[in-house]
Amino acid sequence: MEKITHKVKVAGVTFSIVSDDTPEYVAALAKEVDLKIDSLFKNGNLSATQAAVIAALDYADSLKKSGSSTDTIKAQLKERLKDVAKARQEADFYKRELERLQGTKIEENKENPALW
Repeated sequence: MEKITHKVKVAGVTFSIVSDDTPEYVAALAKEVDLKIDSLFKNGNLSATQAAVIAALDYADSLKKSGSSTDTIKAQLKERLKDVAKARQEADFYKRELERLQGTKIEENKENPALW
């Protein structure tokens, strides 16, 4: 995808962002960050730099925690896939065993038709 320069305004400052994301996506990110910084300004006596650092730490924390959750989910999924593979092997074994037993029964019926 082609890189595009996007103009966004965060905390009253205009930034040029080069990205291959859509303008709507970049604008949505900028708006989210702007709202976060704005809420920090309103709730405390912070400079723009302090508010930006606190917002960055909050987003970094969220990212790290979601990455950890993703790793846990991947590990659980890997275990479930192993369980599924084992269940398939067992199902195949029992299917073959059933076919073998049915084949044996058919042969017995041919040999002793009076029993059935």
